[in-house]
Amino acid sequence: MRSIGKIAPIALMVTVLVVAAFIFSTSIVSVAQAEQTNNPCSFKNPCSNPCAMKNPCANPCSNPCATQNPCANPCAVKNPCSMKDSSGNSPIRKWRLTDYESVLDRGERLWVDSTLGKSGSSCSTCHPGGALLNAKPYPKYIKMANDILTLDQMINFCMINPMAGRPLKWNSQKMTGLAAYVANHSGHANPCSMKNPCAVNPCSANPCSVNPCGASNPCSMKNPCSFKNPCGR
Repeated sequence: MRSIGKIAPIALMVTVLVVAAFIFSTSIVSVAQAEQTNNPCSFKNPCSNPCAMKNPCANPCSNPCATQNPCANPCAVKNPCSMKDSSGNSPIRKWRLTDYESVLDRGERLWVDSTLGKSGSSCSTCHPGGALLNAKPYPKYIKMANDILTLDQMINFCMINPMAGRPLKWNSQKMTGLAAYVANHSGHANPCSMKNPCAVNPCSANPCSVNPCGASNPCSMKNPCSFKNPCGR
């Protein structure tokens, strides 16, 4: 009985120590959690590099010329007039002309033909060898006619007036031959041979030559979190 009496106080003391240790450990955990909650550095780093995100300067200079070239030669596209002739089209004359050189040769002969009218004059009387033919494209104002004429109308004006002949039919081979001669000798400018409107490439001046990201890196400043941890204990 005496031994039991001695053990009881010891057991009680052990129990008290265990309870006290549990309470102490619980308090330490609570304090640690509280400190962690209050630690401004324990959250997601407020100083995470804003430059580590998707670069706001990523390719701001994407080449505006990388899109379809605004300077693409409009004469380089497939000519809608070069498409294969459709059998369903109605011809403008019975005998078609398909060889330009032969048409031009015919025009050369007609240009010096004084029998086209009754005045004894020919086209070469006023324009020998195609000289003095105005390069300005038709239709245009003709002072002699005091009218704006197409090329065919100008040819017929000369047929009726200076040459005192009959007007040529609009779809005749003679009209085509004379028109080919005029076009060949009047220096009509090829729209594709003109000075390239894109010779000065609007994209050659790099709009990104001054890098908007080249300024002092806003992220290169000293990291505010690199100071001594205010939460360090």
